Amino acid sequence: MANGLTIKRRKGNTQFVDYGDTVEASHYVEEGKYLVFDESFFEKVGQNLIYSHAHKTRISLYEKEELVDLLRRAGFKVLGTLRTLSFEELNEIRDDRVTFIGIKE
Repeated sequence: MANGLTIKRRKGNTQFVDYGDTVEASHYVEEGKYLVFDESFFEKVGQNLIYSHAHKTRISLYEKEELVDLLRRAGFKVLGTLRTLSFEELNEIRDDRVTFIGIKE
């Protein structure tokens, strides 16, 4: 990462992220309740990008209420929800990731 700066560019379902020494190109498609990411990584060598590696990730999509129900069935009491990584107040319209706060009953 050059000087802590990450540059992102998005074109449709494809995103390019420049981490300084490495560039990530990722493409995603929705398949029912899943998002499937195809990610390729390239090393910067001068003006060229040299292929490094790739991987595919499949993410399950859940509604908040589905996860609350799963947590309750597992014996947890849900005390609250926050934005993932920032731990700020959750905005259910804007935020697509959530952190649950709970205790085991």
